[in-house]
Amino acid sequence: MKSDAALATQRVKCIVAAWTDSENIPMNALRDPRLWCASAIGALADHIKTLDFYFVPDGAHRMTPAEVTERKSRIRQTLEQCEQLAREVLTNDALTYQHFRVKLDRLHSLGVWPLMRYVSDVAWAFRWLELQRAGRI
Repeated sequence: MKSDAALATQRVKCIVAAWTDSENIPMNALRDPRLWCASAIGALADHIKTLDFYFVPDGAHRMTPAEVTERKSRIRQTLEQCEQLAREVLTNDALTYQHFRVKLDRLHSLGVWPLMRYVSDVAWAFRWLELQRAGRI
């Protein structure tokens, strides 16, 4: 059975490879949980961009074209905030999963529900970042 560290390393390689050009990243950088967080958030944002025409409307009424356009605009704004968070997590040690969770809750309120594996990747990356900050890894 693999250790938690081995499983996390395997998961991180998949996350980073999915969102970055990992061939151009030095190997020691792949050990940085801040990069994992940035990559996981970016992968989630990219996933949602492919689905921006698919969201759950509120209630049973059919949305007007203007309402659909407004909803998509708000989704894109939230995705831009996610991408900004992905850039900031690399340099701002005060950022936590809760900062991401605010964006995720906003997406949920807009009817966007990303695949759980993307949300899980972000949660795992922030958990490893917390462990690193606490000096436990």
